[in-house]
Amino acid sequence: MSAFQRCLILAAEVAAKTEAAAAGGLTSSAKRRGKNFFEVVADLPNWGVGSKLRRKPWSETEYYEVTKVRVKSHDGRSGSAWGLWYSSPFHPGPAEEQIRGLAKHDWKVSADTSEQVSWKEAYREPKTKPKAEAS
Repeated sequence: MSAFQRCLILAAEVAAKTEAAAAGGLTSSAKRRGKNFFEVVADLPNWGVGSKLRRKPWSETEYYEVTKVRVKSHDGRSGSAWGLWYSSPFHPGPAEEQIRGLAKHDWKVSADTSEQVSWKEAYREPKTKPKAEAS
C-alpha cells in the first residue's frame, strides 16, 4: 500500500468521524459544556444586576439575586460577583455575599427573571413632546 493510499484512507476515516459527530453521535466526553456565570450575564441587561441566577444542580427555590458584578475587561468571561442567597422564595440571606463557583459551566437564569425590563427600555425617553400651552 502506497503512502498516497494510506493518506486517502485516513482522510476517509476522519470524514466519517466528523459526520458521526455532526449527526449527534457524540460521546459523553465530547458533550457541549454549559455557560459559566459571566457568559450568562453578558446576555442580560446591566450585566445581570437584579437577575436571579442559579446553577443546574440547585432546586428552583435556590438562587442568587445578583447585586453587583465586576468583570475583568481583558476577556469578559471572568471576574467577581455579589448577591443575596435565597434558599427558599421568601427568605433572602442576611447580607450581600460574594458568589462562588462563577467559572463552573452550569449557570442559568432562574425562570421568573423573564419579566425583567432591560435598562434601555426603562430609561427610554417618551416619543411624544409635551404640548405647548395655549395662550
